[in-house]
Amino acid sequence: MTDAPGFIVAGRKEGVAVTSDGGFSHKSPIYDKGRSETVAIKSHLLICGIVVTYFPDPLVCDRVRSALQQVAQVVIVDNGTVGVHSEPIEALRAMDKVCVLKNSHNEGVAAALNQGVKWAVEHGYEWVLTLDQDSRVSPTLIADMWDAYCVFPESGRVAVIAPQYRDPMLQKLISFARGNLRDPYAVVQVTMTSGNLVRAAVWAKVGGYNGELFIDLVDFEFCLRCRRLGYVILEATRAELEHHLGEPSWHSFGGKMLSVVNYSALRRYYSSRNRIWVYRHYGRGNLDWILRDFLAFGRECIGIVLFERDRLIKFRSIIQGLYHGFIGRLGPRE
Repeated sequence: MTDAPGFIVAGRKEGVAVTSDGGFSHKSPIYDKGRSETVAIKSHLLICGIVVTYFPDPLVCDRVRSALQQVAQVVIVDNGTVGVHSEPIEALRAMDKVCVLKNSHNEGVAAALNQGVKWAVEHGYEWVLTLDQDSRVSPTLIADMWDAYCVFPESGRVAVIAPQYRDPMLQKLISFARGNLRDPYAVVQVTMTSGNLVRAAVWAKVGGYNGELFIDLVDFEFCLRCRRLGYVILEATRAELEHHLGEPSWHSFGGKMLSVVNYSALRRYYSSRNRIWVYRHYGRGNLDWILRDFLAFGRECIGIVLFERDRLIKFRSIIQGLYHGFIGRLGPRE
């Protein structure tokens, strides 16, 4: 797409020009909150949604419909779903403005995302909205993120615009921002994949998502690589995405209620392996994030010991993952 539509800004129409790097140049960067829905209607013409599926539940169709209210098209990249679980995929294939790309086996999240973004670029889209199959977009998600982008003084450097995340099971808001959250945006070091507005030109320039990581920390590594090349990861502090982390359960301990996400042993392997690999490759300039992330990883391990099932299997996977991370063995687990 070479021509960007105009936006209704503070009650008047403003021109928007596409810059050479796929960004936008606005006549005025200040937007009224009251015109968010209008911005969403206009800006969706430039955005392609990407949903990676793997044995999805039937509600994925409703989630895709909600995304279609804010983007021009949705690409489903399915990673080898078979049997009765493929029925929602066929239902999605029959939907208007939905394209399904079917892999014969699980290619991993990173490779599937790259497939989706490549399709979007080939069809002229400058931005993509990446979504997990269990994420549900709020009615003003795009508008709220676009608000943050428009008031950020260096919008040309933005690679990713991310929301904050609300897990209905954990009953808490997840943010990667630190400090004052009263502003409409915060510059962050990393964020999760789901709900990201990713500038396609930057995706191409940095080399896409790292397929060797397969799953887990694919998002963090992409953010750190973008930042290394001078780009910015922006969190829109007024945008929220409903997003599920694992299969949470609550437990009483020391008079407090604590939650664990109950990831599988396989996920524990990938998260441990990729965490060490990312630490080794992006330690310079990111030691504060590494410390926070490692402490969070330690708390997760304590939660596994105290509350989760299959503790021994999971810790064997964690130890193997840590070892493979140190020796640099990536790709699908054999």
